Amino acid sequence: MSEQRAKITVDVAGWPPIKNEATSLLAAGHRQSARVHALLDATGTAAQRVGWVPVTADIALDLVVRGPGRPPGDATNFLGGIGDVLQDKTAGRNLDLTHLGDLSTVALYRDDRQIRQISYREEPAAEPSYSVRITVLDAAEPVATTVGPWQKAEAEESANARGRRVIAALAAKGVQLGFTVAHEYPVQGGRLDLVWLMPTLSALPGAPGEVPIVGFEIESSWRTRKHLKGDYLNLHDLGAALGALVLLGDGADVEATRRFAETLVDRPGPRVLVWSEQDVETLVRGGQIADRTPTLSVTEPRPEPPAGRHVGKFQALWDWLRDQASDRVAVTFSEIEEVIGMPLPPSCRKHPAHWSSYDGSTIARAIQDAGWVATRVNLRDQTAVFERRTAARAARR
Repeated sequence: MSEQRAKITVDVAGWPPIKNEATSLLAAGHRQSARVHALLDATGTAAQRVGWVPVTADIALDLVVRGPGRPPGDATNFLGGIGDVLQDKTAGRNLDLTHLGDLSTVALYRDDRQIRQISYREEPAAEPSYSVRITVLDAAEPVATTVGPWQKAEAEESANARGRRVIAALAAKGVQLGFTVAHEYPVQGGRLDLVWLMPTLSALPGAPGEVPIVGFEIESSWRTRKHLKGDYLNLHDLGAALGALVLLGDGADVEATRRFAETLVDRPGPRVLVWSEQDVETLVRGGQIADRTPTLSVTEPRPEPPAGRHVGKFQALWDWLRDQASDRVAVTFSEIEEVIGMPLPPSCRKHPAHWSSYDGSTIARAIQDAGWVATRVNLRDQTAVFERRTAARAARR
């Protein structure tokens, strides 16, 4: 196994700060102050999320600048500005930083003289933005807490602190198991909180140096279904052997979110598990996590159909099912499209679960609110079988 190297990536909207004069970029009223604030704000958020503390080892700095046309500065200007802003600003510097407030304490390393490797790249984009990645070159630099007794949440622990603690525990466990651990791992649509990588496959001709084996997305605070869908898509795009969506906290709202997440991940593609903080604790302690992957069944309890009229995109399908005299109807996708008067969504032709996932699909809600279930969906033949819920349950007994 190769030695683990700590990494952190910071994504920022706009152009990077430019260092091209003797006046410090950190001085009050500097013309680059807006860019400095944007970089420090994004860095503080990223560092808090992964539990990063300023390192003392040698580092590599990689910068990617995106935007329309040529940037308003060159590589030397940008790298110099970022190098100054991201170093420790609180020790040995004769400069008043009170105008920065809490941002004055944001740093990724102690001194920019630690930078031993630099890379710079420009990419075309409609709007200016840039990404900074810091990689620790000294493998001895600690990147996560050592694996030991599970650290329980403190009574007044904030959501961000809880997230950092869980990420640190998962990172340390990954190292213990022999993986290379990467924070803020990039995928097509965003970045994953944590990924365990297997480096030994580099011996295979044409294989990448490190292959993702397990990906983690951690939700430590208020989240919406849109956030969870984004997490799932990130895990799907990663294409690892296994993904884990970790939902922290407890209570009725969290349980409702967990049920939605379990329904969301139950579809073809890479296997994704929904974990709680207790599952992470079990993993760290070396126990066995119970498999709670949901199995969709026509006997699965659902809310009784509403007495009133269904209102939604697939109201015509609801009406059509309510008018059926028999308890079982076999149809083609084309026949369904004739009923609803429009094409089926692409997801209906790609994912069988889209016909059954009540919380994640409008067509499934229309079917089940009408008192029916989709028991057989054949994507290859583009056919489906609807059964009245009472008849389907009786057939299973």
